[in-house]
Amino acid sequence: MTELPGYRLLRLSIRDEDVPEEIRREFEQVGLPDQLIGFEYVVRRDPVVVSAQNDRDLWFADCGPHVGMYVELSSGRVVTMRRKGPPNRLLVNSSVQLFRACVEQVSSRYPFYEDDAEIEQIEAATDRIEQLLTRIDETALSDDGFWLEYVSDMRIGDYAPGLISSAAEH
Repeated sequence: MTELPGYRLLRLSIRDEDVPEEIRREFEQVGLPDQLIGFEYVVRRDPVVVSAQNDRDLWFADCGPHVGMYVELSSGRVVTMRRKGPPNRLLVNSSVQLFRACVEQVSSRYPFYEDDAEIEQIEAATDRIEQLLTRIDETALSDDGFWLEYVSDMRIGDYAPGLISSAAEH
């Protein structure tokens, strides 16, 4: 059986001196979960500072081939943006700490439902994750972004264990 992604904290070295000390500490001393159930993001081993929309951001993860996950250096917010074309900055969490807490708590509740779950069971599991996310960070489900998409995928059954283990094998 293929190992499903759990949560492992990766401590990442930040080379750019422009990264605020609080953000640097989160990456270097505490660490970030390397990925999330469903492989919705994967941490980059070498975070890099980039400029987009008149802001400087620490690019620390990839959410597929065209979207990156960043920490805004000016605010500390975690956002996603397209890497090509208009960046469409969307909020993930209001801080790195809250991002880590959301990933840890969501991961700890997997499997959310069984492969043969009824729609009512899937709905109830999704509602529980939505409530959990907003208890941790009231902004988590805003902006039609990362977490809202995650729970929308949950709601249509995309996180059934059989689907996730099949994806992990490829």
